[in-house]
Amino acid sequence: MRTPRTGARWTPQRLASRAAYADYMASAAWLRRRARWFREHRQRTDTDTDPACAVCGTCDGLELHHHEYTRLGHEDYDDLTPLCQLHHRRLHDVYDASKQWRSIGRRAASVGIIAAMRHA
Repeated sequence: MRTPRTGARWTPQRLASRAAYADYMASAAWLRRRARWFREHRQRTDTDTDPACAVCGTCDGLELHHHEYTRLGHEDYDDLTPLCQLHHRRLHDVYDASKQWRSIGRRAASVGIIAAMRHA
């Protein structure tokens, strides 16, 4: 589970939701959803190639970034974006460090940060 950003105080409810998220990400249910996302990607792109990082285009070590957590456990295809480990970590670092990004919501911030990283 990621630690709170500097200066943030997590309530017991926030700690509980982060623990539930960590449990889900370690579960067989998440592994099934992740595999289904990759199958859906191939069907939507009509190709047998693997998806690539939305920032750098690498296909190695992909993680799926959640644009939001409202459907956690029942994610739609568009709730998830493939990112390499480096860009996934950077996205979270930028989001956590910026009150402006957090103020526009997680989905919009994710899209904006990914676009900014592409042009960096």
